[in-house]
Amino acid sequence: MQRRHGAGADLVAEMAGDLACDLMHLLDHVGADAHATIERGIGHHNYEAAEEADDTDGLESTA
Repeated sequence: MQRRHGAGADLVAEMAGDLACDLMHLLDHVGADAHATIERGIGHHNYEAAEEADDTDGLESTA
């Protein structure tokens, strides 16, 4: 995965932080554990990122 830096990436990161905050408020409102949900999401992301890295490694070794 190519990483992008700069003002555009900073803006997207700020917007994503605002979105995460809003989702946490929603989870609080419905009585769900916002922190546990975020932790679960981080776990899902880490798993998927590892799968993507494995897929990329496989493609590079066959090139």
